[in-house]
Amino acid sequence: MTDWEMPGLDGPSLCKRVREELRGDYVYILLLTQHGDPASVARGLAAGANDFATKPFDPVDLRARLDNAKRLVLLHDQLASSRQLLGAGDARTLLDDVHRRARTRRRGYGVLTASPDAAARLRNATRDGDLVVAFDGRMVVVAEGVGEAEWAEMASRLAARAAGTVGMAFYDGIANEPFAAVLARAVRGKPAR
Repeated sequence: MTDWEMPGLDGPSLCKRVREELRGDYVYILLLTQHGDPASVARGLAAGANDFATKPFDPVDLRARLDNAKRLVLLHDQLASSRQLLGAGDARTLLDDVHRRARTRRRGYGVLTASPDAAARLRNATRDGDLVVAFDGRMVVVAEGVGEAEWAEMASRLAARAAGTVGMAFYDGIANEPFAAVLARAVRGKPAR
């Protein structure tokens, strides 16, 4: 919850900064303001606020808005966590499917491995559709449909978010290499191919 008018930085600027700096993390922002006109509401929402409350605010209304914010944050966390609720067999099947699709389509994919404690940070930094699973005692991120240069940039960003021992590999979609070998290269941190 933040005010619109603050010394040094206004509410919409703060919203924009939060959205830019915490791109992968979900943060709910309630903007409090005396500016209740439609143009101000639109400006605040466009800057990244999730909700708006005009001053003076009604305590019952504010409590309802905060309860709604809490419910949305919990739902977001549950959705993010559900991406991890796979058994080892399910994860292996998904990983093998990615590899099979890559070979069939001759499209590359990148693999990043990290310690399990990096799960939330990695989950929040990936693209929609990227696979993030717990497998063989580590977190595994697979980004399908990327070229080697795009993967290098993406892997660098993910490695910074993981903040620990990270391994990476790239599979070009052409080499006759099983997924297990690609994963082993990632775990050992061997250079991309």
